[in-house]
Amino acid sequence: MWAVLGMPKSKIMVGIPTYGLSWMLENPLKWAVGCSATGRGKHGGGYVTFPGVCALLKDGAQREYDDESKVPYLHKEKLWVSYDDQASVALKTLWILSNGYGGTMTFSLNADDWEGKCGNGTFPLQRAIAQYATGNYTRAVGVRADRLSA
Repeated sequence: MWAVLGMPKSKIMVGIPTYGLSWMLENPLKWAVGCSATGRGKHGGGYVTFPGVCALLKDGAQREYDDESKVPYLHKEKLWVSYDDQASVALKTLWILSNGYGGTMTFSLNADDWEGKCGNGTFPLQRAIAQYATGNYTRAVGVRADRLSA
């Protein structure tokens, strides 16, 4: 919106979340993107930290991928959570920089895996953002710029 109103893209920082948003499905058998939900998830006000996402996946939640928005989501019974992982934050970082924006900002560090519980070291989302923002792809998650779409 700000770029449309005339602000130079180079002055705009684009936010990347380190948390997921949870919803309660109306029908647990209908879990595709856009399905009916009865409201936000019951725990955490509908917010799920990245370690919380990892715990849900370890506890049997099914991971899916939305190819249109290039992000994962999960579902388990009536719970549905959209979230970012290392690959999706890397893609977002590449998109932000390749489209001339000033850079990224993260909200919030305490929702990333600061204790390393997910098994990818500490702050895996923040590290993926930093690695792709600085061009250090060799240690990052293997996302290529040619997978981006405008």
